[in-house]
Amino acid sequence: MNKMTLLLFALAKGLKFTAWRSGEFRKKLQEMDMVLQIRTVSGSTARYYVFSGGEVFSKKGIHPRPGVALIWKDEAVGFKTMTNKDPKALFTAIQQGNLKIEGKAEQAMWFAAVVMMMVKGGKAPKA
Repeated sequence: MNKMTLLLFALAKGLKFTAWRSGEFRKKLQEMDMVLQIRTVSGSTARYYVFSGGEVFSKKGIHPRPGVALIWKDEAVGFKTMTNKDPKALFTAIQQGNLKIEGKAEQAMWFAAVVMMMVKGGKAPKA
């Protein structure tokens, strides 16, 4: 198992744990029903996340019709960028061609907000 596979699995567990722990986070999850795919170009590392009715579940592999997909150049670049604490790292990855986003931009933005809340323990970031 590579580091990116482990990171994507841990993200699924973190989302579920935060939803269990935080009512504010559960409320955020109720805002949108969607499928988000995170994978490498080769598809060797892939996991999708289903957000439905305020709940989240995840499965290894490639979903046939995700609403949005984050496609990384490779495992090493994906892992390094996703664990980078610099908020500009994702934008840099896009500019350098290391990350491609396919699908609905509003779903990608919503997911970014969900991850930020998860990192903050289920609390919305202060404006």
